Amino acid sequence: MKYIFLTLVIFLSYYQANANDKVRGIAVLPCHTFNKSSVDDKDIFMSWLSGFISYYNKENSNNLILRNTSFDTAVIWIEHYCFKNPDSSFSDAASSFISTFSIKQK
Repeated sequence: MKYIFLTLVIFLSYYQANANDKVRGIAVLPCHTFNKSSVDDKDIFMSWLSGFISYYNKENSNNLILRNTSFDTAVIWIEHYCFKNPDSSFSDAASSFISTFSIKQK
């Protein structure tokens, strides 16, 4: 666990310097880092995703995410996306998830 954390810190330092200033933290890492992570370390990514979705829902109350979808479905969808797009950033995976699952409220 300490090795993974240290590796993530190093990657974050590199990617933070090269990433879009609007995205911070673990989400700047590429999906292949998520793919290789242990279950415990994937929880860190999924925690970020949960916060990202919560913020989106708060700011877009007429366009909710996960209203009719479980968080387990989100996990499976993100894992599939990252498997198919290993060079995409985790934030790109999250944005794609939101685009796919947003539900307009009437």
